[in-house]
Amino acid sequence: MNKATIVHSGFYCSIQDLGRLDYRNVGVPQSGAMDMQLAKKTNTILGNSEEAAVLEMILMGATISFETKTYVSISQNVDGATLNGKTISIDRAIAVERGDVLKIGHVTHDNFAYLGISGGWKTKPILGSRSMYAGITASGKLSKGDIVPYENCFEVFEDTRFRESELNQNTIIDVFEGPEFHLLSKNNQNQLLSQTLEVYKSWSRMAFKVRTGTPTELPELRTVPVMPGTVQLTPDGDLLFLMRDAQTTGGYPRVLQLSSDAIDKFSQLRTGVSFNLNLRPINHS
Repeated sequence: MNKATIVHSGFYCSIQDLGRLDYRNVGVPQSGAMDMQLAKKTNTILGNSEEAAVLEMILMGATISFETKTYVSISQNVDGATLNGKTISIDRAIAVERGDVLKIGHVTHDNFAYLGISGGWKTKPILGSRSMYAGITASGKLSKGDIVPYENCFEVFEDTRFRESELNQNTIIDVFEGPEFHLLSKNNQNQLLSQTLEVYKSWSRMAFKVRTGTPTELPELRTVPVMPGTVQLTPDGDLLFLMRDAQTTGGYPRVLQLSSDAIDKFSQLRTGVSFNLNLRPINHS
């Protein structure tokens, strides 16, 4: 197994895949790539499976050196990259050689960007996933000097590229009624779904906060199950959009629910960006 070294970890980077899907009943968060669609597209460039682990970067790219030859791919929502100080195109598979240093720029417009590698990053799987989460893995993020294993690759890839139209910039977020949505008055329901909202400055891989400015009188619940995409409503009127690292239980009313695709879209909304909610009917078929 070969080794890549984290020369600079940027603001926050971690290894993520599709997450731990079978352990929420024992209190283990799902985790996984925040923008699953973009992570999968990054893997597609390399011919990897969708489940292959990627390196996720928040707001700022990482700098990485490589021990042996392989191919990597960078999601297109960064402002550029250099290989050994020379600017490279990032919309295709990139060959790296022994000793090469890849420096990835800032994330543009979005919050999360991805670095894929041929065959996926080969960190140790724990509970069926390589996704980093503090308490499950040794650390929740990568730091300068950390070593990340990978397999060397000499394959030449087809000229597969991102298409600009695939990158999502939609500010309409589809939602479904949550289990306690019916407890809201009709007036509060209409207010919630009709107003333009903004992502608050407080957010993380666990949850994004959105302020509605409308306090509610809904009682807190006994501890109930929650999951990624659950939208909780606090007594102050704040909406907590639970993300991939969400806890498994909570006590605030679950007024809305995002699908996995909607989590992808929502996770890329930056602080202060306006968005609207679109209530979708639940298909019981």
